[in-house]
Amino acid sequence: MKKRLLVIGSAGVRLRLGCERLPYAGEKAAGTKYAYSPDCLAGAAALAAARMGVESVLLARVGQDSNGTKLISVLDGKGVDTRFMVRDRNCATSLSVVIDEDAADMRTITYRGAASNLTSADVEEAFNCYPDCVLLRIEGSKDSAVAAERFAKEKDADLYVSIADNEDEDSIHLPSKIKAFVGDAKSVRTVTGIAPSNSDTALRAALELSRKCSVEYTVFRMNSGCIYLYDGKYGRILDITSKGQSFCDIFAPALIAEYLRCGNFFAAARFAAAATSLWEACGETLESVPTTTEVRRDQTL
Repeated sequence: MKKRLLVIGSAGVRLRLGCERLPYAGEKAAGTKYAYSPDCLAGAAALAAARMGVESVLLARVGQDSNGTKLISVLDGKGVDTRFMVRDRNCATSLSVVIDEDAADMRTITYRGAASNLTSADVEEAFNCYPDCVLLRIEGSKDSAVAAERFAKEKDADLYVSIADNEDEDSIHLPSKIKAFVGDAKSVRTVTGIAPSNSDTALRAALELSRKCSVEYTVFRMNSGCIYLYDGKYGRILDITSKGQSFCDIFAPALIAEYLRCGNFFAAARFAAAATSLWEACGETLESVPTTTEVRRDQTL
């Protein structure tokens, strides 16, 4: 039987708008292109788990608007169990506007909306799916993170945590016991106070994290894009790098799916890195989330 993974986090819509340059205050500028797409986040993680052979259940809040309706429909049509997704009456679906200026790095404006309102009651309801393991994305309310920790312990489900692009220490609740922690360099610095720029600082950050909570496995994407692994005894750097915008979206669910199959953390991490690299090369969209077969094929090339 397939293992069941409950993914807890946020899901929304992304508007990507291209322009030659940003207008000054009071000025108008012509756009060159635009496109709507599902914002990745927990939705991409849930889809990745489903495409890699895990029974995937998603808990997230969206608004009672057309964006929320379409998002649920898209994920449901791709094999994600969306029955625990909540329709918020008071807030619109989360929206990220990505401004892609020709001669500058992308700028992103995010309206969190319904994604910020996930409650402990929502989490309790979702645990009625009886998950074998839980992936908690640290991006919502503290209440939902506390509830996820409590119910994972009650249900004896392994708790995995992923965190990305977070600089607000006050918004972070770290569970006391974590099976595996996956984070990018910015968030690792927020959590530990140490920027993982090389193997030495990554090890120091991993040790600092282990002082804050009981964590069995640790994965950091360092500032250079290299991926650092630590199992409580040994640390190593993979020869696969990640330079995309959404490292945790695919790496964490791919790691879980492969670890459930093989029980070897380092082998699972290599599979997850290959999955992430393939996804980044294909544009980091829901349509390009790879399957297990596609990752295996890519690993053998």
